Amino acid sequence: MTALLRAEARKTVTTRSTLAVVGAVVAYPALGLLPAVLAAGAPAVDEGTLLAVLRGGADVVVIAALLLGILAAAGEYRHGTIVPILLVAPRRERFVAAKLGSQAALAAVLALAVSAVGLLAGGWYLAGRDVSVRVLSADVLGTVGAVVLVASLYATIGAAVGALVRNQTAAVAGALIWVLAVENVVPLVLRSPGLKRWLPGGAVDRLLHVADPLAGTGGPWAALVALAGLTAVLAAGAALFTRSADVR
Repeated sequence: MTALLRAEARKTVTTRSTLAVVGAVVAYPALGLLPAVLAAGAPAVDEGTLLAVLRGGADVVVIAALLLGILAAAGEYRHGTIVPILLVAPRRERFVAAKLGSQAALAAVLALAVSAVGLLAGGWYLAGRDVSVRVLSADVLGTVGAVVLVASLYATIGAAVGALVRNQTAAVAGALIWVLAVENVVPLVLRSPGLKRWLPGGAVDRLLHVADPLAGTGGPWAALVALAGLTAVLAAGAALFTRSADVR
C-alpha cells in the first residue's frame, strides 16, 4: 500500500495537466476579487465577506477535485497503465484504496492552499476598506475545515466514478452534466424544491455554511451524513467492480 501511495504521489507532481489545474484553482480567490477591487464604487463589505471569498474558492475547488479524481482513475484505463499496475499490485482493492486516498489527500492540500490565498486576498481587501475581521476566528476556521472536507469527499467521488465508468470522456461529461444541469433540473421536474438540499451540491452548500447554517435545510451535520454516505457507496462499488471486472 505504501508503494502504491508513493507512486500516486509521484504521478501527481509530474503530470503537467494536474499541475496546471492546481495552479489555476489556487489563483482563483485572488483573481475573483479583481472586479470588486477595480469597481468604480466600492461594494458593501462586512465580516461575512471573508466567508463569501472562502466559499467562492470552494466552488471551484470542488469541481476541480471531482474532475482530477475522475482523470486519475479513468486515465489508467485510457492510457493502458492499469495492466502493469495490477501486475505489480494484484490485490485490486488496495489499488482502488490508494487511488481514492491519494486523490482525497491531493484535494485536501489544494483546498488548504486555495483557502490560504482566499484569506490573504480577502483580508487585504477588507483591511483596505477599514473592515476589522479576525482571520483566525472560529467561523473562518470552521469554513476552511468544511472546504477541505467537501473537496476531499468530491475527489473520492470522482476517483470512484472514474474507476466505475473507466471511459474518461464519458465520466467527465457525465459529471459535468450532473453538476451543471441535473442537480438543478431534477427538483423542478419532480416539483420538489426541497430535494436539492439532499443532492451532492446541496449538501456541499449546507456544509460550507457551517458558520451560519441555512434556515430550513436540516443543518450541516445531516448534509455530512448524506455526502459521506454517497462517497462510501461509490467507493465500495468501485472496489468491488475493479476486483471482479476484466482488465485489458
